Formats: sequence, C-alpha cells, structure tokens
Amino acid sequence: MEAKSSLDTCQGILVVPYKAEQLDKPPSETIFATTSSLTGPRCELEVRTWLDSPISAALGIPLKVTNFPSDNSKLQNKLAIPLFLNVDPEDDAFAKVSYRYMDGGVLLARQDGEKLDEKHVVALLAYLNSLSEVMVEHARKEWEGDEERKEQAKVLAEERLTPYAFMAFFGEYQASMTRACEPGWEKVNAPI
Repeated sequence: MEAKSSLDTCQGILVVPYKAEQLDKPPSETIFATTSSLTGPRCELEVRTWLDSPISAALGIPLKVTNFPSDNSKLQNKLAIPLFLNVDPEDDAFAKVSYRYMDGGVLLARQDGEKLDEKHVVALLAYLNSLSEVMVEHARKEWEGDEERKEQAKVLAEERLTPYAFMAFFGEYQASMTRACEPGWEKVNAPI
C-alpha cells in the first residue's frame, strides 16, 4: 500500500460543543467544547463550504471554518461565533458577527494550508471569548456620532485585534495552563 503524502491530506481541528452535564461538570453559563485534531483526505475536505474567519487572520492565524458532522449537531457552537466578528473599524458593522449559524461541530483549518495546533486553537478560542465581551459592548454603545464610533473602533482594533495582542495573551494563557499542570502546554511553540 502506498503511503499518502501530506499533499493528499488536510489537517484541521474539530470543535464540538457540549452541555455541562454531558461532561460531568456543574451546570453554568460556561461554554464547554472538546477539541481534537482531524486529518482526512484533502479531496473530501476541499469540497466542503468553507468560510474565512477575518478575526483569526487579523490575529495572525488565518483560519477557515466549516460545519462538520458530530454529536450535538443541534447545539449552537457558541465558541465558533466569535470567529466571524467584523474587524474592520471603518465598517458600520464593526464588532458585529457576520455569520451566526454554526451548530454542532465545526472544523477549523488554516487558510494557508499550514498545520494547525490544537492548543493554539484552544488559546485562540479563549482569547476570542474574552474579546467578545469588549466587542459586543462597543457594538451596543450609543455613540455621539459616526466619527467617534470609528475613532474608538480604531483604538480597539489597534489594541486588541493584532498578532501582538494575541501573542501577549497566548504567553499568559500558556503559563496559566502550565501552572495548572495541563499536559503538553509547556512544550507548545508560539502560534505566530
């Protein structure tokens, strides 16, 4: 049997949402998901409909996202929604979600075809979860005028929507996961 080359396969990270009770955790507002690395035939994955994630690209990890069959296919994947936050401070829709219909499992892969590390995805989703609150607050705020909104959007984008901001978060997150004795975090290379 002939071995498949890396050109014949595609690698991504599958993110599947769960309810707290499914993972033997106390019920709360916390979003739970499992992540796992997935490698499959490139031809099967390329025929899927992929959506680009503008925020992940702004943070230095250009991702594409697609629905993927999994358990809990009717459960909204709340971790995937922030991947579609509008990051253009000049756009009236800045800080709003452009796509909300991600139910069940979602498969994330790099747009550039590079290997995607599961721990990088976990850290990215944690960053987006914390960033979502700031972005939603910006989107809902009543501004004095369009210029003030755009100016504050630019400040937010310059401070939080950069590879440098994500790398600072990643360093802190990696250190906290290592201190919590989560396996493998001490050996993870920086994502960018």
